[in-house]
Amino acid sequence: MKRKILILACGAAIGIVAAVLQSALGIDKDVFWRWYWITALEVLVGAAVINTSYNLFYCYRMWKLLKLIQEERNQEFVDGVKALLKTAKGKHLRTMLEVNLAAGYLGTGEKERTVAILEAIPEIRLKRGVQRLLHRINLFAGYFESGQYEKALAVYYENQPLFEKFKDHKKYGRNIAILHILAAIAEQNGERAEELLEQAERKYEEPSSQKAFQEISEMLNKLRQGRTE
Repeated sequence: MKRKILILACGAAIGIVAAVLQSALGIDKDVFWRWYWITALEVLVGAAVINTSYNLFYCYRMWKLLKLIQEERNQEFVDGVKALLKTAKGKHLRTMLEVNLAAGYLGTGEKERTVAILEAIPEIRLKRGVQRLLHRINLFAGYFESGQYEKALAVYYENQPLFEKFKDHKKYGRNIAILHILAAIAEQNGERAEELLEQAERKYEEPSSQKAFQEISEMLNKLRQGRTE
């Protein structure tokens, strides 16, 4: 809001100065204001291009860092995102980087840091859609990994419409499928978790998915052994 007010204030100030110049120089009013509005439009377009380019630069850097996650170089990913945060400006850009940093800490096993970062992000800074989805998935995972199952399930049930919206998403559908399995585990509903795991294994057959499912299967085996001991 402050930024918008500042832009409006600057625009008003420029308009006042322009009016004074037009009068002092004796320029035809119609000609002067026609060129004034053309110039003003060019300035606004230029500012928008600069702002967009700035954000795209950081998004590109972030995209390159995400490859480290795929290669399980989690600490390098965390270090890279922290470096970007040192120079990034703008609430929404920093929020995007913070959500990714929290995901990186999950990869390094520092789930307490994951939770601390995500809990500190004001709700108003989370845009609808993917950014909110990733925040909720990572927050659930942070709570689950740290044994805070009640909080994890609260996130899970409070965001059902959001998860439903993205359940068939090409990029995030698998994450949501895993989320459902882990929620069943948190509820100690082993049969439901195994059923959901089988469905997910049939739907997502790529090696990276199967590796994640194998880890969940091992988790379920430990739970079964615990019940029988």
